[in-house]
Amino acid sequence: MTSSQIRCLLAVRELTSSRASSVASKDIAERIGVSRPSVHRLLDGLDKAGLVQKIHYGPVLMTEKGITEADRLLERCQRLAGSLTGSFSLSDEESLNAAILLMSGLHEDSLRTIESA
Repeated sequence: MTSSQIRCLLAVRELTSSRASSVASKDIAERIGVSRPSVHRLLDGLDKAGLVQKIHYGPVLMTEKGITEADRLLERCQRLAGSLTGSFSLSDEESLNAAILLMSGLHEDSLRTIESA
């Protein structure tokens, strides 16, 4: 997954767990700081992967597969961010952003090495 897809999926998970079971694309765009057309493109990819269900001109719903994947990604993101904060004295926000970028670009073995540091 790209870092933008990870951010989008995590935003949908966060927004749907703190509210109802669905969310509007405008809320996702606001949460991750991108345009609505960008969110629609990201959601199309997540929909094709079976992680969300995007209803045409309607809300976005998490699938069971999407919930499982978002929870897995969030746990990993938090572990990586903790390692980065401790090792590099980054702020929480910088650590989370860096963790998402690392998750989208590094091999699994490299991620495990960083998590265990």
